Amino acid sequence: MDVLRSVKSVKRAQWASRNESRAIAGGLGFALALLVAAAAWGAPSESDVKAAYLYNFARYVTWPASAFDSPDEPIRICVVGDDAFRGLLEDVVSDKRVGDRPVSAEARASAGDARGCHILFVGAARAGAVAGLSGQSVFTVSDSEGFASGGGIANFVLVGNKVRFEINTNAVEKAGLQVSSRLLRVAQIVE
Repeated sequence: MDVLRSVKSVKRAQWASRNESRAIAGGLGFALALLVAAAAWGAPSESDVKAAYLYNFARYVTWPASAFDSPDEPIRICVVGDDAFRGLLEDVVSDKRVGDRPVSAEARASAGDARGCHILFVGAARAGAVAGLSGQSVFTVSDSEGFASGGGIANFVLVGNKVRFEINTNAVEKAGLQVSSRLLRVAQIVE
């Protein structure tokens, strides 16, 4: 009888060992598949991160009622220049809403053409053109060095290899906007 138990015990151990090997191989296969997929998709680009931030800014900024013509008017994120970036932003905001409002991405020929925009992104080459928007309820954003400290509202900066942002709270106040404390906690505040 002891011999029979020993044989059964050995068979169970072999069966368990085979199942453990299969589980380990399956787990390694899954991990390898994830690594291949991550490599194929790649890490998000700097532009991907900036587009996501622009959408999230819309979630944490409050505009005065006068900034909208109607209760169902979309929050317009406008881009001056860079059509490729605007296309990427369109993909990010597609079918998105902030509260009851849809979000749209639109092109503008210049910062002076910002009528109807709630967020205006101006690339580094045209960042100086937003001075004429002073006093309007437009959340201005750029990736030009010194933009926020020079009177713009938000500025993308690279810290290491990560995209971060600065916010000029004085410019926010002049634009008649309110920025959530949650957004301000993750921003670098400049004046």
